[in-house]
Amino acid sequence: MIIHLFKCFNNVYPIPLMYIDIVSDLHVEHWDSFPYDWEKNKQSDVVVIAGDISDSIDLTVRELIKACKVYTYVLFVDGNHESGDLNTNSSQLDLSIDVIRDRMTGFSNFFSLHHEICRFLNIAFVGSCLWWNFSNSDQVKRDFSAHMHPRVIQQIEQTANTHAEVLHEQIQQLSEDSSIDTIVVVTHTLPHSLLVTNSSYPKNDRYKPMYFNSRAESFFDYPKVKYFIFGHSHDAKIHTIMNKTCINNARGRPHDFNRQHYEPYTVFVH
Repeated sequence: MIIHLFKCFNNVYPIPLMYIDIVSDLHVEHWDSFPYDWEKNKQSDVVVIAGDISDSIDLTVRELIKACKVYTYVLFVDGNHESGDLNTNSSQLDLSIDVIRDRMTGFSNFFSLHHEICRFLNIAFVGSCLWWNFSNSDQVKRDFSAHMHPRVIQQIEQTANTHAEVLHEQIQQLSEDSSIDTIVVVTHTLPHSLLVTNSSYPKNDRYKPMYFNSRAESFFDYPKVKYFIFGHSHDAKIHTIMNKTCINNARGRPHDFNRQHYEPYTVFVH
């Protein structure tokens, strides 16, 4: 069998059984007393990291290197906290992922899903941070302008729309590819409003429009899309929406759910 590796678009890897470990929102700087142990927690050959490893590019890269030394394949999307380290004025929300990619070039088993497709034979992974689009509502944006600069609101919304458009194009293309049976969508923020639960997180309802991107809800209409992996909301749960498996395995911080003993969620993708 010949496996073709397309460096800038389709990255195709051979793998016999598609078990994956899922982690997100590790926020490692908050867990000095209970650091995440990649080697001890490894349960498969592939790890999917759905953003917010830390607030620091240096810490995030350090943890990604640790993961690459343990796993055969490391798939990553950045979170909004990675972005905050470099984008003090929110003018370039995707700058962080470019820096992370550059610093991880020495690790051939690292793969950033941002605007790219990773294929394991008949299974394709797509992803991005996705951000949030304020429920695509002018009223919601007006409400947020009371405590967030309108320029920042506009930049976040534009970035969220771009991420959703790119993902939609990728999903459309893969849906028409007869060699693909399963599409896994990996984002940091939530891809559907129904995934924002009525639990204690976020504690204030006014922040809920900052947790999901409503433009991603159309992704659920595609039959080949079978899994959604995400984080951002720390109330880690497994949901089923329109027969899609939606997995949030966030660790969070000590002051919310205090998951001192945290491990990956392992799933068989087929």
